[in-house]
Amino acid sequence: MSYYSVNRTKRYDSTALETLTLEQGKTGSPNSESIKTGRKRYSNDPLTRQEVEQLLGKVDNLRDYTLLLLGFYSGVRVGELCFDYNSIVWEKGYVSIWDEKKDRYRKIHLPESVLNSLRRYWNERQDRKSPKFFDISSKSVERIIQRWTRQVLNKPKSWHCVRHTYITLSFESSIPISIVIENTGDRPATILQYYTRLSPSFIKGEINQKLLFKTV
Repeated sequence: MSYYSVNRTKRYDSTALETLTLEQGKTGSPNSESIKTGRKRYSNDPLTRQEVEQLLGKVDNLRDYTLLLLGFYSGVRVGELCFDYNSIVWEKGYVSIWDEKKDRYRKIHLPESVLNSLRRYWNERQDRKSPKFFDISSKSVERIIQRWTRQVLNKPKSWHCVRHTYITLSFESSIPISIVIENTGDRPATILQYYTRLSPSFIKGEINQKLLFKTV
């Protein structure tokens, strides 16, 4: 069981030093305040292309496969997965979702292969009483990604990892940043600063294949 121990040390020069330390088990310090966290956080670090292919190749549940495929190809937030069937504009290849951060609708553009998977899932879905395409809660979505990444990759991930992965792989695949901005709803600075984490193999390949000038 994890506990956070917050130790505050006050000095006479009016400066305060506050340190936050993560400890395993019970803390024995009588001067520290123990805060029990009821939520376990999983890594947001992006998966590699090979890990995504390995993961999707092992998912044998159609709903889970479709959910993960949509996530890895769009970077959609977990709270934005509550869209209706009628939100999908099949002929134009996008899903109109409500952007929870910007309080407006935004389009998520998808390749035909992903749209075909969405069609298949909807056609084979048994319960259509709800118009929601994925009639599951955000907590259920988090459990799905955690279970499959733990089972297949032996490292449980949060759904936000899916967003990181989409942005990183899009950059590595030379997808125009304007498309990534449209799909995610984030600003260029946010995408480059917080989400794009290039793999070492990609960096090595790029600097060796795209030389700045010829050497003698």
